[in-house]
Amino acid sequence: MDKPFIFVAGLGRCGTTMVMTMLDRGGFPVGDVPPAYEDRTPLRPGKVMMADLEPFRGVAIKWIDPTLAKLPPLMRARTIWLERDPIEQARSQFKLLGLKATRAQVRALASGIRSDTVKARQIVDRLGPVLPMTFERILAAPIIEAARIRDFLGHLDIGKASAAVIRRHTACAPDLIIEARLMRKALNG
Repeated sequence: MDKPFIFVAGLGRCGTTMVMTMLDRGGFPVGDVPPAYEDRTPLRPGKVMMADLEPFRGVAIKWIDPTLAKLPPLMRARTIWLERDPIEQARSQFKLLGLKATRAQVRALASGIRSDTVKARQIVDRLGPVLPMTFERILAAPIIEAARIRDFLGHLDIGKASAAVIRRHTACAPDLIIEARLMRKALNG
């Protein structure tokens, strides 16, 4: 039997990189390299060809915003679906872009995130089993959430996976210190 496609999906700044890091450190095969795990993914905006996906069977690949990629018909997958508090997610998106946002701009983006989350979740639900997770819950209980991932995917070193989670507050940090730390770690091995 063919290995399934494994997606770690959500909208930008929801925790997909954190889960990819957990999988990588926990010994589950991933189809891309740290720190972002999105340089080689075939799940880009537009039509996705099955031939481009085939090399990624059985390994986890990151999928940011499932509404943007049109998958081949009858595609089957197992998806870890990430969500985050939409206000904090919006703040994090503005921060990553280096933009200062007003409260109204953050609220407007958060409203769009809520709407897009419903549409994106409908897409992944049609592909097969989905493990819903939240950024906040992973930070609060990384061992429990790593065990949930292991139960969903079949194997994962829970201790190593949970140790990959950088303990922090769930609110968006005011700077890019966490992202810089991940970059340094990736560059230094």
